[in-house]
Amino acid sequence: MCIQLDPQNWLYHYYRATTLRLMDKVEDCLSDFRACLDLTAENEHYPLIHWLYTSYCELGRYKEAQECLSLIKDDVVPPQMNYGYSMCVKLYKGLVKPEEFIDEEKWPRSFFQGKTESSWKRILCFTVSIGIGWSMAMRKRPRKP
Repeated sequence: MCIQLDPQNWLYHYYRATTLRLMDKVEDCLSDFRACLDLTAENEHYPLIHWLYTSYCELGRYKEAQECLSLIKDDVVPPQMNYGYSMCVKLYKGLVKPEEFIDEEKWPRSFFQGKTESSWKRILCFTVSIGIGWSMAMRKRPRKP
């Protein structure tokens, strides 16, 4: 209903897509995540690329998963809230190594302003642990010759 009233509001597409994704309706979420790409600035694309990549991987569409990683340049600086997603995308692209992935010293200190540090660490750890899981799963996937 909300999308019909305001189809240019990317948040409506994003939350419908994440809801569909979490309901295991993976194919159905793709068009909404792609719509978000057209409705947002490039520095907001990290969560979208992460969700597209993991969704395509789950569907076994590995070529499309790899292609979606090129939808954002390597040097785009994310907003603070998307730091975890940006690290996931950089891990999928091979720009950071798994052993360098979780480096609390690099986490923006401003994340913790006005919040308890432990609550933000839990959020970041959750996001980056998903990234590590997908990265490892893709490394172990048999490659076609």
